[in-house]
Amino acid sequence: MLRAYAENSADFDLTPTYDGWGEVVHPDILHFPEGWNGYEYWMAISPYHSPKQEYPNILVSHDGRNWKFPNDKPVTVGARDDGQSGDPCLIMVDNLLWIFWLWMGEGKKVSKIYCSFSSDGINWSKEIEVFSGEGGSCVSPSIVGCGNSYRMYSINRTQSPYKLEYREMLFLSGFFPKECTITEIPGKDCWHIYVTKG
Repeated sequence: MLRAYAENSADFDLTPTYDGWGEVVHPDILHFPEGWNGYEYWMAISPYHSPKQEYPNILVSHDGRNWKFPNDKPVTVGARDDGQSGDPCLIMVDNLLWIFWLWMGEGKKVSKIYCSFSSDGINWSKEIEVFSGEGGSCVSPSIVGCGNSYRMYSINRTQSPYKLEYREMLFLSGFFPKECTITEIPGKDCWHIYVTKG
């Protein structure tokens, strides 16, 4: 297994991947102090040695630094041959672990958000489509619970400057877009967000 790290990092974590390269992007971590199915930390990542190999993988840890495959076998979600999957986001709802991810297909002309759920983090349900739109209209999804509803924050990069948007829903009932107001940085676009409830 290779050790992938950023030049500006004094230290790095080992992140095993199904392809053996260890190169990952888009980490999303849930911490369960009392543990969930044997582990305190659950992480979704996207291996990224090449775009065709990018689709969500699940890793687990006891300390948040040393990562491994659940059950010592690679767990992948959303693997398809007809497009590129990535940008995973994990949430817990009623003791089920849910993963949301972006799929871009048809030459990146279409963006779709899918989700799947698991009671053990190893076996996952059939994918459920929750959003479909123009390519780039909804990337880097980040899901947050807000009372009785959920918000999916995402980036709309169909034109520059990119826009941060959120879509509200009762769980899995459909998303309705609303644009967020953020302070823009001249010459810079929003990209790969992570949103959490404060």
